[in-house]
Amino acid sequence: MRIAIAVCLIVGVAGWSLWQPSPSQQFHTGWEALVAADLRRVDALASKLAKQRGFESHAHLLRGGYLLRLGRPREALEELRQSLDNDKTRVRAQVLAGEALATLHQSLRATEVLREALAKDPDNIEAHRWAGAAFYDLGAMEPAVHHLEKLATLAPNDPRPHRVLGLIYKDLENDQLAVNCYQESLKRSVNQPDIESIRTELAEVQIRLNRHAAAKDTLSLCLPSARVLALQAECESALGNQTAAKDLLAAALKQDPHEASALLLQGTFALNDGQPKRAIVPFQKVVQQNPTDFTARFKLSRAFAQSGDEARAAEQLATMNQIKAIRREANEVYQHAVGHPRDADARFRLGILSEKLHRPDLARMWYQAVLSIDPTHAPAQTALAGLAPRPVTK
Repeated sequence: MRIAIAVCLIVGVAGWSLWQPSPSQQFHTGWEALVAADLRRVDALASKLAKQRGFESHAHLLRGGYLLRLGRPREALEELRQSLDNDKTRVRAQVLAGEALATLHQSLRATEVLREALAKDPDNIEAHRWAGAAFYDLGAMEPAVHHLEKLATLAPNDPRPHRVLGLIYKDLENDQLAVNCYQESLKRSVNQPDIESIRTELAEVQIRLNRHAAAKDTLSLCLPSARVLALQAECESALGNQTAAKDLLAAALKQDPHEASALLLQGTFALNDGQPKRAIVPFQKVVQQNPTDFTARFKLSRAFAQSGDEARAAEQLATMNQIKAIRREANEVYQHAVGHPRDADARFRLGILSEKLHRPDLARMWYQAVLSIDPTHAPAQTALAGLAPRPVTK
């Protein structure tokens, strides 16, 4: 009996050892947990692998991914560096390192690391995703578009690449391509966290293309914010429905008396109705909010001129021409920067011009791009520190 029990115990122990997952299986499970954001399991498996001889780099890789998902990219980089010497972990470590660097706005370094990963794995979805983001941060739109288009092909159900492409083309005023990209993003999914922004941006581009009926259809799917109501009013006016347009405009201004698009439309309606003096105040409010709003300056000049105040009309035109000169210079510097992704000074100049155009969001992006190329660029450090902090959103 004792012998039989001993045999059973031996067989049981042997069987148990056979069912223990191997280190390779543990790593595979840990990687799947990382993808699924099951961070507790990732941490546990990384700790187990750290004790397995020959799997130290796998443990560092999982630990780096774990720290990255916790929002600690600098610490993640320290772990990921220790996974780069192993052929079995190198590419994954490079992709995660590229993500960490892009998150830290060290975008140039991110593109270099991701380029190495893509040389080994040309169809790596996450490498293309973060390369697109890094090049976008650098203001290098051509390679950004390349990676986003590749990502869109590799991930045919992912709506995000076309959403970003739409935003890029909208900013570049390539309106037809912007429409195509926004529509493709919406075709892929309407369950996106920023669906309202996507539809509103699409409607704005459709309006610029004088496709007011299409824009009206797009806006009908949006929540009735002041901005949406103002855009709907613009569509109704262009389609000849003036009563509906004015009702929508009144609703927009009631909801938010400071909505720039509504104020601009209010002034435009007053001009069209032959009441230039009534147009002056809403245009002035827009200019107070954004002193470099080219359209508002132009229409304010017209309102002054039609009201008989030629001196103030001339003053507005002079300011408008100054704005035009800044925009022209910004476009010239931008065209140079696109072809020279390592030119820190060009990007610093774009930051300065963005501030002159009252675009602190763009200025911040350009200064961060400068510091990604040259972390010791003192003027960019000073300029970035001098920008007002981003508003906290609830």
